[in-house]
Amino acid sequence: MTPAIDAAAAAAIAATVPATLGGAEDTPPPATIPVVDFAAFRASDASADPVASAAVAKELVAAFSDIGFVMLRGHGLDTSLLQRVYNHAAKFFALPMSEKMKLEWESPEANRGYSELGREKVTQVMDVEGVKKLREFSPDIKESLEIGNEASKEFKNRWPDHDAEFRATMLEFFDTAHELHVDVMRALAAGLGLDEHTFDRFIDEKDNTLRLLHYPGVERAVLAKEDQMRAGPHTDYGTITLLFQDDAGGLEVQAKNGDWIPAVPVPGAVVVNAGDLLQRWSND
Repeated sequence: MTPAIDAAAAAAIAATVPATLGGAEDTPPPATIPVVDFAAFRASDASADPVASAAVAKELVAAFSDIGFVMLRGHGLDTSLLQRVYNHAAKFFALPMSEKMKLEWESPEANRGYSELGREKVTQVMDVEGVKKLREFSPDIKESLEIGNEASKEFKNRWPDHDAEFRATMLEFFDTAHELHVDVMRALAAGLGLDEHTFDRFIDEKDNTLRLLHYPGVERAVLAKEDQMRAGPHTDYGTITLLFQDDAGGLEVQAKNGDWIPAVPVPGAVVVNAGDLLQRWSND
């Protein structure tokens, strides 16, 4: 990664176009990704302002309803921990391929381990043979390492042995990100007019994926090839995704009108997007 819980980029819904006084319509303003300060919702019971907390919850729901994405500030994640995650991830992806392949991803059921360049092709195509052809012609230019809940009795994480602090750092981050996941889901429940703890029992087993993603440098001519992308357009299948970008950027969000909106990194903010499961649970 950019570390992500669940995955990256969900489909977006554009904002409504206002009409001018005479009945004529202006050109719709370009859609933007809202920036939401989450601090008021995260406040402890002793310091919480219920009015401010409710306003944040409604703001989050509005952002997800309008465009499906939000830049979340005031999330409380330790920036030094995030930097350690970046540093350890960079060391891992710099290893020789022979070392990384010792942790090779083995099955969708486990969804753990290393996926090399070209193994994936994210797409909205549903036909198996169609996806296979796309992967052969224009595979995604990225590599990844998937990490799941360490407490699972069924599936085991695959850890590298090159870095003594790698495992502890990733597990600390996994737990910290899960706490934010819970907070965001509680805010969404409140913003939807439900009891704040409505979603708790569906996410308490930490059935998340921490995905480390690396997009290596490539020649511009490679990306000029038809249908060639680092990662193609797609939606995420979970509840939400927490996407942590570095300052390189590259993520784009598609609005309802088809326009692509760059998700320009906001210092200190986490990109959060709605996934397919949340879309189903909330009836859009």
